[in-house]
Amino acid sequence: MLESISTAYVVQDIERIVNALGEDGLNFWGFSYGTVLGSTFAAMRPHLVKRMVLDGVSNAESYHKDIYQWGVDGLTDNHKTLEGFFDSCVEAGPDRCAFAKTPSGKVSTQRAELQSRLEALYSKLRDEPAPVPKSLTGPGILTASHVKVTIFIGLYSPKLWPSLAEALAEAEAGNPQLLYDREYGSFEVLKPSNGNETQNVFNRYMERQMLPVTISAIMCSDSEKPAPKSLDQYAQYIHEMDKLSSIADVWAMLTGFCATWKIRPGQRYDGPWSVEEGLKKTRYDGPWSVEEGLKKTRFPILYASLDADPVTPLAAAQKMAKSFGNQSAALLVQEGFGHCTVAHPSICTAKAIREYFLEGKVPASGTVCKPEPGYLFPGNETRSVAGLSLEDQKLWEAVKGLGDMSA
Repeated sequence: MLESISTAYVVQDIERIVNALGEDGLNFWGFSYGTVLGSTFAAMRPHLVKRMVLDGVSNAESYHKDIYQWGVDGLTDNHKTLEGFFDSCVEAGPDRCAFAKTPSGKVSTQRAELQSRLEALYSKLRDEPAPVPKSLTGPGILTASHVKVTIFIGLYSPKLWPSLAEALAEAEAGNPQLLYDREYGSFEVLKPSNGNETQNVFNRYMERQMLPVTISAIMCSDSEKPAPKSLDQYAQYIHEMDKLSSIADVWAMLTGFCATWKIRPGQRYDGPWSVEEGLKKTRYDGPWSVEEGLKKTRFPILYASLDADPVTPLAAAQKMAKSFGNQSAALLVQEGFGHCTVAHPSICTAKAIREYFLEGKVPASGTVCKPEPGYLFPGNETRSVAGLSLEDQKLWEAVKGLGDMSA
């Protein structure tokens, strides 16, 4: 079963779906890993690219060739997102961002002050983990690692920054409950079949989201098998990632699973990853091969990226757009924070994507859009929806809805 898991297999599945539906090509809007899938589809089946927006772009080449390097690449803009959280919190002030004020009541007015307080919280919890008497999963303790994971995940969704700031402020004041609940919010208590929750005497619970083994089965199978690392080598790897972000060790755990993943897929895509590659190296581990460099897609791909995404940096989008070439790809850049453009909604971006799908208009590569004001810590800035046209109001609500789904 696991030998049949890889992105190359999914590409073939999508092709079969397109054919089964009687479609003449694929319309696709892919986010995050979906950009790896989309780029791989475009490389393997360029003639089937009807419309393709790839949003929150991952470096598909390093993903397939060197998962450790992919891990490093992904953190390029992580610090920008964390700094965006601090800066917007300071700008919002304590009325809208609880972490802008210390437990003693002093207002923090500089990013460095918030950074220092967060580091102090890490240090305190490393020395003295905080007990949590009651939670969804029973009694527990809040550790520095829990806080790092919560912040890392929180950077994906600026919509949730106010509640993240509140949880940090509470933990700093000695109340760990909110932060602990955020970390374990994806868990739910198992309920007996008779509905009597009091019979769950051992407080058993389950996680609602995908587990690391699910991620590893896809990611580790797609990549060339990484060489095992000793503890010292892996510590050095994490140290290198720490230079990019103070919470890099959270991301390093994701790629670390591949060091011991032994299952290899029957098929995996291995290039080419540029239009210039030509006849070089092994192209595809499977029953057929790609004999040349990347071929022109039927319709240009639209790569879309925020300029401060915690795990899919702008550089990855620039790299992928360049790899496919001007005839097969364009790049839309949006200012803002979070993972994928919908995390920090922009009417400009939404219009560009709508026109791309409905009218076949490809924006000039390098076009820059701005997000709507007032989204970070609401009330920080205001823009009256009433001032928008009815069409733009509907578009704003739609793109906000997409952002809410990803939060």
